[in-house]
Amino acid sequence: MEERRNLVLQSSEDASQYRRQGDVISPKLFTAALEDVFKLLDWSGLGININGEYITHLRFADDIVVMAETLEDLGTMLDGLSRASQQVGLKMNMDKTKIMSNVRVAPTPLKVGDSALEVVDEYVYLGQTVQLGKSNFEKGFWGRPMSNSGRLPADKEEEEEEL
Repeated sequence: MEERRNLVLQSSEDASQYRRQGDVISPKLFTAALEDVFKLLDWSGLGININGEYITHLRFADDIVVMAETLEDLGTMLDGLSRASQQVGLKMNMDKTKIMSNVRVAPTPLKVGDSALEVVDEYVYLGQTVQLGKSNFEKGFWGRPMSNSGRLPADKEEEEEEL
């Protein structure tokens, strides 16, 4: 038997009925609502094709990276994500939504709803700066380049062991 989960989010004029950020149940409610958002999406054939499998997004809590091979596909995916989010009572924060591209040409402006999305060269995701055009390997750790083995230079590793 298929287990079915429904989550009803209601608007209310009484602000005391809202769950506040920091409330113990808030992360669970948000995760359940976001899971329902992704169930509403049909992104088949979209995303980045890796060995015949399409990778459409990475997700950790409320941080989401949407991946597409073309700007047109990305627009389709973001429009769908925005609409599906609204269906379950969530709203994308367009001020935090950015576009990065590994193509050396400036992408044409992309709009989701009424919001034009900013094109950036780097972005902080889960506390780490992601920068296209200069790999994270080249940037290294604490601004110092790593060796070919992916390790810090010996003097920095020794400092870390002492901590």
